[in-house]
Amino acid sequence: MSAPFPARLRGADRAGFDMVMIDSDTAGCVSTWIANDGSLDARGHSVLVHCVARLEQILPTLSDADDPPYWQRLHELARLVADPRSRPTDRAALAGLLRLIPPSAGAGVTVDWEAVERAWGLVFPPDFKEFLAHYGGGLSDLDLGVLVPATVTPETCDEPGAPKGGMGFITADTRATWVDTEPTGVDAAAEDLVTWGADGSADLYCWLTHGDPEDWPVVLFSHGVDTWTLFDCGMAEFLRRVLSADGRAEAMQESALWGAGLREL
Repeated sequence: MSAPFPARLRGADRAGFDMVMIDSDTAGCVSTWIANDGSLDARGHSVLVHCVARLEQILPTLSDADDPPYWQRLHELARLVADPRSRPTDRAALAGLLRLIPPSAGAGVTVDWEAVERAWGLVFPPDFKEFLAHYGGGLSDLDLGVLVPATVTPETCDEPGAPKGGMGFITADTRATWVDTEPTGVDAAAEDLVTWGADGSADLYCWLTHGDPEDWPVVLFSHGVDTWTLFDCGMAEFLRRVLSADGRAEAMQESALWGAGLREL
């Protein structure tokens, strides 16, 4: 939300809606959601639902000069925050993360989730989708890269696994590492892992894809010692814990991420 408003649209309307007003209403609701630990009152939720509907009418009318990516990101944020299926615990985790490390201007990305989830044959967790809508490919200043799902076609890449893009290739490497290291203490098979992030130390951040996507816990592979650690939370809550130096994530104490959010406050 820190991206600058497209200047040429001040005083303009699209699909019959004032662009400054739709931007202000949407951003206001999302900011309130962040400040309230991932919750909106009934009126705020109603306003946001109307913003989503209006943005869906606006998007097809935009020209290249109207900065469509700006509005696509705004729509994605509004849609995710307004989604009643998003659990309060997930919303609170993301809201806490946004307070600790505010995203850079224009950092969010738009993902073709329908195509990506069709290629993978699974649905990705809501907090991961929200993270990408806010932060894009991770926290580069803190040496964390988050994998943005994409698809590639046989015309651009004919290797096995290509329909799953770069995330698919890294996940394949992670699964091979799991087999090679023969981990104990984590009840999983290699094919249960999907990798969502990596850092400069070659540590790998994964989900254990058991049960509903909202319940997928994080599994960390620490490259230096070839160990696997299971955490009892999803991606956003895991990052919130690490960035706030929460003892429940003490396995990350040597990471550049550890307590970084406290230094930002």
